[in-house]
Amino acid sequence: MEPQEGSSPSQYRPLDAVLWLHMLADLRGANGMRPNTTPQNVSFLSTMAMSVALAGFTTLDAVAQAPIEEVVSSDTASQPFGQQAFESLNDRLDSLERDNGYLQAEIDQLRQEAGQEWLTEKRATEIRGLVQDVLADSEARTSLQDSAATAGWDSGRGFYLRSADNRFMLQISGMMQARYLWNYSTSGGFTNYNTNPPLQNSAVRNNDNAYGFDLPHTRLVFKGHVFEPGIRFFIRTQFGSFESFQPGTFSTNGANIGALDVLDAYVAFDLDNQWSVRVGQFKLPFSRERLVSVQNLLTADRSSVDTLMSVGRSQGVELSTRTDSFSWAVAVSDGGTDNLLAGISNNSGYFPLGTQPTNSFFWDRQATFAITSRVEFKLSGDWSEFREMTSPIGASPGLLLGLAGHYQIGQAPYGPTPNGGQVYSGGGNNEWISVTADASWNVGGATVYGAIYYSNSETRWSVQNVGTNLPRIRGTTNLIGMILQGSMYMTPKWELFARYQYLDPSTTPTLDPGGNNAAPVEFSPLSIATLGANWYIDGQDLRWSFQVGYAFNEVTMVSGTLNNGFRPLFAGTNELVLLTQLQLQF
Repeated sequence: MEPQEGSSPSQYRPLDAVLWLHMLADLRGANGMRPNTTPQNVSFLSTMAMSVALAGFTTLDAVAQAPIEEVVSSDTASQPFGQQAFESLNDRLDSLERDNGYLQAEIDQLRQEAGQEWLTEKRATEIRGLVQDVLADSEARTSLQDSAATAGWDSGRGFYLRSADNRFMLQISGMMQARYLWNYSTSGGFTNYNTNPPLQNSAVRNNDNAYGFDLPHTRLVFKGHVFEPGIRFFIRTQFGSFESFQPGTFSTNGANIGALDVLDAYVAFDLDNQWSVRVGQFKLPFSRERLVSVQNLLTADRSSVDTLMSVGRSQGVELSTRTDSFSWAVAVSDGGTDNLLAGISNNSGYFPLGTQPTNSFFWDRQATFAITSRVEFKLSGDWSEFREMTSPIGASPGLLLGLAGHYQIGQAPYGPTPNGGQVYSGGGNNEWISVTADASWNVGGATVYGAIYYSNSETRWSVQNVGTNLPRIRGTTNLIGMILQGSMYMTPKWELFARYQYLDPSTTPTLDPGGNNAAPVEFSPLSIATLGANWYIDGQDLRWSFQVGYAFNEVTMVSGTLNNGFRPLFAGTNELVLLTQLQLQF
């Protein structure tokens, strides 16, 4: 509605106040004072605009009706009309905005506190759920561990399976040795037993040169404990590679070639921290070279002296103890392995004692009574360092002294043996007494080892193999043996070694006349020197060995040891053996 002429100006001044309010907002925005445009502030400004409009209507109307002298004073006469009212409104707007700011701050604080409380409750709920999930997962894992084994590998145990509470554990390991061997004799002639059928008469074996690849030791080992760590088991197996002439058989036993034979199988019980007992099949506590595993020897294989004069493995029970400086073991068994005249190692067929107890039945050719004992004195070093015949650079020095003895007595089997052999009996029991002493000195980068052996056996009965022309054996056999060896590391991975061994049959048994074609049996001293080197690519786990051995005199059919490459020859004066071998164990 447009204004009519003659109307009072005061009727339109409230509208001017609203316009001033909007102008003031524009001016404040132009001066960089950004208005608060939140919904609460918009509502507040709208209310304030209405209040200002009403206030402006009253104020401006009063100003319009007042005398001009009251409106314009002497100190404001020079100011434009309405400036004072505008400043008053601006002051009130500032005050209202400050109040609005205080209120907004309180509202924000209240909302923040309410939000934090909500967040705290939410977090508590989530954490409670997370804890419940973790506990449930833990219970599930514990349940699985109780019913299943954990698996792993470490350098001390190899591959293993173990229960969560360590009541049960199974360790699996193995070893393989692959080698190339060349044997040369200046005057060839491999011993032929003249058996029926003929044995070991291959043309290659009878030549001056015999050479080729073979696998001397391929083994699997299973060990661990059951119910508690103090109840242990041990099983060592080997794939057979050599024929073995068993007492009372028609010929060599070729059934075990490539078959998995049992070497050790026993259960051990810890009586306390120092005493233990084991029962089963195991190495009798006699010579140190035999007790050290073949993969931990200094040379590629055992010496001829230890092969012939050690008592080997048997079935029985053993009691042992060990302290920080002393160990002792005693075993009662079925007797030692009879290899005094190379009956097993070279298939000579001569067994002055007639005992081969490994993997045999209780009634088959075993000793009536046998006892073996060994005592060791550790003057320095750690027991663990004497598990092998070498001493790497950095190992602590150690000195170990050992002494052992073996005695057995055996009654002749009744009638024919289970394998068909015929028993020749002169009356009485066969007896065997054997002793050994050794010393091991580890220097840390070098070793020195020496051992002596003595064996006395009385043969009053023996087994004649049906279908052969081998003479029967009786009487006394005395053997004296000696080993001296040493090594030195040239680098942390390269080691040089040397060994000399000597065997003297001081007293030989009597051989009854055999067939007309029986090969002559010769007893002569055995003298062998060996030089070699070991390359420890990864310790004993991956090792390459090279050695050369030389026999200064004849190796006969009763002193030949095929395990280290020396053939039994009845013609010839010396023998040279070159051997290189790669060993891998896991």
